[in-house]
Amino acid sequence: MFYIATVISILFLGLVYIFAGNLAVLFGASGNGAVLAEQATLYIRGLAIGFPQLILCVVLSSGCQLDSARKRVIRSTFVIAGANIILDILVVVLHGGVIGIGLATSISSYIGMGYLLLHFTKKDRMLRLTRFDMDLKEIMNILALTLNTYTHVNFEDAQSEMERLSSVQAL
Repeated sequence: MFYIATVISILFLGLVYIFAGNLAVLFGASGNGAVLAEQATLYIRGLAIGFPQLILCVVLSSGCQLDSARKRVIRSTFVIAGANIILDILVVVLHGGVIGIGLATSISSYIGMGYLLLHFTKKDRMLRLTRFDMDLKEIMNILALTLNTYTHVNFEDAQSEMERLSSVQAL
């Protein structure tokens, strides 16, 4: 699960990084504020670096809780907050700009993820990270099944919503 989440999160990172400008406009940074759109794009790109961590921390947090380490999950939140405060201060002192603030948030999130990963390195744990033993064909089959299920469900939801809207408009 950890490895599949890693692949999916890296793909998501790439998409957000590439389309950061479009996302900035989608979130309202457009019109007369061309500088605002540029700054928002930089911030989104800085935050996008941390997206793999967001997805992986969900997996790691669940694993910690299953392995009776609920307090570690809570402490990781404090680690992230503390690292973010320190890094934000460094960005301000070093004049890192908006992208620096986004990167500081991403880096602090990776520090918190590292704290969660430490749990799985000890041999006395029920859950541990193991070597990756899948070949590329297995990975592609799993991803295909996952994407097929996700797109099929969303297509059916969209189709039923369109039918509902057309029936409302017909009235």
